[in-house]
Amino acid sequence: MAIGLRPGVTRDRLDEAGRFDDPLVDEVLRGAIDLHVHPGPSPLPRRMGVLEAASDAARYGYRAIVAKSHHHSMLSEIQALRDEAGLADVPVDVFGGVALNHQVGGLNPYAVEYALALGGRVVWFPTIASDAHLCHHEEAGFPTAGLSLRHGPPIPIADNRGRRLPEVTDILQQIAAAGAVLNTGHLGVAEIDMLLAEARAAGVERVVVSHPDFIVGADPERVRRWAEAGAYVEFCCGLYDEAGGLRATDLKLGDLVRYLSAVPEGRVVLASDVGQRTSPRPVDTMRRTLRDLLAEGFTAETLRRYVVDNPAAVLYGEGLARGDAR
Repeated sequence: MAIGLRPGVTRDRLDEAGRFDDPLVDEVLRGAIDLHVHPGPSPLPRRMGVLEAASDAARYGYRAIVAKSHHHSMLSEIQALRDEAGLADVPVDVFGGVALNHQVGGLNPYAVEYALALGGRVVWFPTIASDAHLCHHEEAGFPTAGLSLRHGPPIPIADNRGRRLPEVTDILQQIAAAGAVLNTGHLGVAEIDMLLAEARAAGVERVVVSHPDFIVGADPERVRRWAEAGAYVEFCCGLYDEAGGLRATDLKLGDLVRYLSAVPEGRVVLASDVGQRTSPRPVDTMRRTLRDLLAEGFTAETLRRYVVDNPAAVLYGEGLARGDAR
């Protein structure tokens, strides 16, 4: 699956496609939380920084965004922007975390400890360093870093006898103690099965599986089982935002509808997963995909669960005590 712009498409055209009036879509987004935004700085080219992404979100009444980098924790940048550059004046909460790829030492409990101590809310297990990601990269391509960086080997979560690595237990215990969010990153299906079981045993309450329909390779039935076991499932609007044929992706809206139909409503999260230099703005991607889902017959109430209520349970712990998966 290719990611990026179709030939001949410009970023200006992307932004023009994002300008439309739809009061119902805007009402759905009021109070939204985007758990998957890719601002700069990053070795991968980005079209906006944290401050601009937060300001865009504020225009539509968002409550929060989570800034993600595959290469480093963005927590220092977020704090510096709060202290020195006016982020504190933007009425949107901005959170970060750490992705456990080679640039932070892989499955490094000390990097997790530091990120959580700085206020990090999300720990992503390996993304660009997972075996599933590297296989996808080899077959279909993935955006290339603007810096010359070495590609390390896959980072596993188990040894070659199938036993979990001790670092995994340490990291999960820290996530549980901090009440933080475990995101399964770009792990493959079998590794996610193992990690979800280990997370339950460690007492982790907030678990998110990102884009099971992309890189991960999970079918709707497997995703349903993960959700029924307590995971939230994050579907990324950037994979389905065709914007009149602007997005080079093999996934179609009907695929998203098929996955959404398989997962309990109370376990679905919609996020943008954009911010790349050749992507639409995160808010534009969310608005277009919500408009498309409304046209498919999804109610505004259901979509608000996907973008407001369920992400609030993940990020703030609101409603977790109900145990409401439907």
